[in-house]
Amino acid sequence: NRYASLTMLLGKELIKPNNLKKPDFCVGSLEPKEFIFKCGGCQSKLSINFQTQINNGWGGKTQNITDQEVDTLKKYYALSKNSRAHGGGFPTFDLISCNSCKTQYYTYTGVDEFSNGAYAVFIQGVISKNEA
Repeated sequence: NRYASLTMLLGKELIKPNNLKKPDFCVGSLEPKEFIFKCGGCQSKLSINFQTQINNGWGGKTQNITDQEVDTLKKYYALSKNSRAHGGGFPTFDLISCNSCKTQYYTYTGVDEFSNGAYAVFIQGVISKNEA
């Protein structure tokens, strides 16, 4: 398995990349401000805040995730150093936690500034973090 060394850090994949998906958020629309999904461990509701992803799009990650974790995720999703996210935009990574069961999830979004100050956000990956 080519992901054997990577998957030691990574657990169950809840959302997989899709080059053809429509944006989960687009500025000017009546879309919600966050993407809601269920925790794979306890079924609690978790959310990915779109504005957080936009704010961190240029840097490629939030403060919740390390550069080493980002490198691992880029390898897992077959993203080269300067490649665009699946479906377009800047790949942006985050780490969020379930308040109920403490399961942690890596998130991968594509943040596309399609016009000056106008953004679309594509949720392209959610995968649980294995504990060391």
